[in-house]
Amino acid sequence: MDIKKTDLIYYYEILNSNETKRLLQNYLKTKKIEELKNFSKIFIENNIPYLEVSFFIEDFFKEKNIKFDRILNYIAKEFLEIKLKEDKKFFNIELQKAFIYIIDERKNIINAHLQWALDFINAIINNTKLPEMDEAKCIIGNWIDEQNYKNNFESIKKIHHSIHILAKDAYQFYTQKQFHRFFLLYIDIIHFNSLFRQKILQHFTQNELVSLTIDPLTKLQNRFALLQHLKSLDDNTTLFLFNIKDFSKINLLFGQEIGDKVLENIADSLNKISDIKSYRIYGDEFGIILNTKDSYKKINKIINMLENITYPKEEKLINISIYGAYAKVSHHLLEKVEFGIISARKKKEKIINVDSINKEAIKSYAKNLELSQRLKLAFADNRLYLHYQPIYNIKTSKIEKYECLLRFEDVDGNILNPGSFLDVLKNMYIYPEVTKMIIISAFEKFENEPYEFSINLSFSDIVNEKTTQTIVNILNKYPKVAKRAVFELLEYDAILNFDKVKEFFFILKQYGAKISLDDFGSGYSNFAYILRLDIDYIKLDGSIVQNILLDNKVRVLVSAMIHIAEEIGAKTIAEFVSTEQIFEAVKVLGVDYAQGYYIGKPKSHLISEK
Repeated sequence: MDIKKTDLIYYYEILNSNETKRLLQNYLKTKKIEELKNFSKIFIENNIPYLEVSFFIEDFFKEKNIKFDRILNYIAKEFLEIKLKEDKKFFNIELQKAFIYIIDERKNIINAHLQWALDFINAIINNTKLPEMDEAKCIIGNWIDEQNYKNNFESIKKIHHSIHILAKDAYQFYTQKQFHRFFLLYIDIIHFNSLFRQKILQHFTQNELVSLTIDPLTKLQNRFALLQHLKSLDDNTTLFLFNIKDFSKINLLFGQEIGDKVLENIADSLNKISDIKSYRIYGDEFGIILNTKDSYKKINKIINMLENITYPKEEKLINISIYGAYAKVSHHLLEKVEFGIISARKKKEKIINVDSINKEAIKSYAKNLELSQRLKLAFADNRLYLHYQPIYNIKTSKIEKYECLLRFEDVDGNILNPGSFLDVLKNMYIYPEVTKMIIISAFEKFENEPYEFSINLSFSDIVNEKTTQTIVNILNKYPKVAKRAVFELLEYDAILNFDKVKEFFFILKQYGAKISLDDFGSGYSNFAYILRLDIDYIKLDGSIVQNILLDNKVRVLVSAMIHIAEEIGAKTIAEFVSTEQIFEAVKVLGVDYAQGYYIGKPKSHLISEK
């Protein structure tokens, strides 16, 4: 890892502070391990790399002609306890990720490599069985032997060899309790581990992509080529995108081989039209570039031609129907026309001229599309993570709970709240994986903490079998933590889908988990249903809490909600408690818990009691 000059200055200031030198001097006088423990704590809390600390220790004790091996060994052991737990968490999260749109071999090799590293770490932490230490016999070693030294493969083999040599030596040092020597080799193992994954990705990218610009099935140019072509065009050119209606049914009824023949036949027909340029975007979506003059007439002619052919041409089984959208070349053209296709599908129209669509609707679509791309990158780069907001028990005057809240860090380091991206995220294929990450991270975070913690779920999480199975697996894995877990669901979702929600809540209750109904009183309350849901907490809707000082009717409503909660044996939580005045108001009314900026903002770490 590269260290910036500013980082080195910071490390130097901490390492050479009066406090650190005092602790080492005290150790020399008293030989008390506690002094070294306090010394180590300073560097761990300030995230100073172990190597920097070891260099400092060597220099400090060399000046005094004192042997420092025992001291380094103890400090290395302190660092290791933190480092191994962090790396274990990292590799667990990496293994949980779904590899979307990549070949199975790449996924299997990367996962096997991650699992080997995780098994090595577990062997150190838990004294469990080591992974296969013979480089020729492990999964990666067998795979390397099968490659017959493809291009650039020698470097992959060397890195794999280095990892195994380092691991064998490191483990020997660890068993001899030479923690300093182990740590130095372990740092190299993690570095080579990361380098290996990079090389694997490069290998598959270079050797297994058929082409950057040509679709292998239809031999038409692809979406990448279209994007490049559009850069050189002006508004005298029009882009027309079209889909085949119910194409998935063709694959289902006749088989994918017939479906592929249909796509090939369409490409052949388009290639015979002299004054257009054709592309296959993906699936059954095609693109055509043509002259803007009389574009509507030309597009209709192309559609009629394609729809009057019986496909496949050899077997004459199927007639197709087409819908699409077109627009003159302009900024964000592809996104605009793809939005037009969505509109055509919804409105059941044959062709839509995107230039006539409301500009705000297009801007909103383009903005959401751009946001979805940023979210994909953030998920791949581990920039979607949790913050924790404290929940204060008004009766005991203590922070007793935390709510786990998703945060998105953009490439500029800005932290975005769910309100700005959650609606888009819920419609993305990565959403179930994000939910899985949230659940796993929350349970790991609170495994050794005394607090209850809440996780927000949506109805789409509950009906997703993989998500619910993940929840059950985690509850089984952490039975003690499960009893401190609280799952939150919006009141609207709970009432609208009562039977499914009730069934899911019943499963959670078997593990001792608790249920919280979020945004209670936001306008959808149906008390008859709520009374039958076995709820543990009712969270008063933030809009109600914020108006509690302004409207007596709101205070009456809150009192009624508190009474309902008492009747069903639930506790109440007031959200959006942003000022002392609001806090005092909910306290007087008898609310059990308070949550909001007055209590504490969401942070990446837990805070002390208020």
